[in-house]
Amino acid sequence: MITRDFDISVDLKFLSTSDGGRKTPVFSSYRGKHDFGLEEVLLDAVHEYVGTNQIMPGQSAYAYFTFLSPELLNGKLTEGFKFKVQEGNKIVATGKVSKIFNNALRCNAKQSIKNE
Repeated sequence: MITRDFDISVDLKFLSTSDGGRKTPVFSSYRGKHDFGLEEVLLDAVHEYVGTNQIMPGQSAYAYFTFLSPELLNGKLTEGFKFKVQEGNKIVATGKVSKIFNNALRCNAKQSIKNE
């Protein structure tokens, strides 16, 4: 059961160290920079991993995100939307939106955003 006001849930895949990913694990409360390809800035979000507190490089995870500035994504997300998690210019994970809890973020039916 969700106990906080999360914005979205996501499926994440952290890159292995040999593929250019992190050398150390990430933990719940990790604050990555997220590239949704919609803004010129990377968006901060706090991760909370489901079923574990630690994710090793190369592992996949299901997580909840809470955005620090959710208004930057208002009306722009759809379920299935793909994004990248970065540390500086380095991509450390890729992800896909699985559920949107903050309805202000949801793309309205009249909009169409191509996200590949």
